[in-house]
Amino acid sequence: MEAKDTVMVEPQMEIALKDYGLFAINAYPLEIYTLLKAQAGISFKAGIKEVVEWLVNNDFVDELPWDTWSAKLKEWGLDTL
Repeated sequence: MEAKDTVMVEPQMEIALKDYGLFAINAYPLEIYTLLKAQAGISFKAGIKEVVEWLVNNDFVDELPWDTWSAKLKEWGLDTL
């Protein structure tokens, strides 16, 4: 995954705004905050996914109890890996 893959494009921005009942991209503080919050979520998930993949590929996961690891994946929204 590259950094460019973690940045929202305009259709994704529109979806993020509609999720909060907002319908247009403009310079209002609420819309800007909403887009920043959505972008932060995407970036966090992409970053944590990279870390999880590294842990799995380097056999560090074998050292953790499965229920603990599973709970963390669910907390991070990565329980489908």
